[in-house]
Amino acid sequence: MVRAGKHLIGMLLGAGLLWGCVAVSIQETEVDPYYTPDLVRSITFGGEFPSEIRGNPFAGQPEIGDKILNRLRMPGMFPQARFVPAASRDQHRVVLVFSPVLRGLRGKEACGGLAGMELAPAANELDLVAALCVGERVLTQIRVEGILPPGPDDAAFGRILDQSIVSLLPSNETDRTDGCEAGAPC
Repeated sequence: MVRAGKHLIGMLLGAGLLWGCVAVSIQETEVDPYYTPDLVRSITFGGEFPSEIRGNPFAGQPEIGDKILNRLRMPGMFPQARFVPAASRDQHRVVLVFSPVLRGLRGKEACGGLAGMELAPAANELDLVAALCVGERVLTQIRVEGILPPGPDDAAFGRILDQSIVSLLPSNETDRTDGCEAGAPC
């Protein structure tokens, strides 16, 4: 199992560089051994990354799910792939849930049935739960909270999406504390 501490520190540092008002943290420390860079490469082999976008952080604006999918980018360590709507909840996918009413929402709920989930943007607040899912199983998750940028076209919102994907997907880095490779059992 990979310890969450190294992920948390890296994400907090990345978030600080990203935008001073956004904190990124892991809500669950369990990381499945199946969660590896090779898994992501196999999911995106056809040039697409299945995804689900729920909610809209920008109150009073039209649904922006397609805009978010078009804005998401793969980190440089992976082959480029377009984020596309998932055809089924049974497949591997990234799930982004914006503005959940339930403050304790975690990847477990995000990967499951989303039909009864209440979503409501709060003025000037960003609340995002992102999870990498296989069916209803959570491989990993992050939560992003902070001040909401002015709109979906704002560069800061794009950086938040970029950092969220970088933080969510497995890394090729080696844990310097005990020699474990991120995502691999130790």
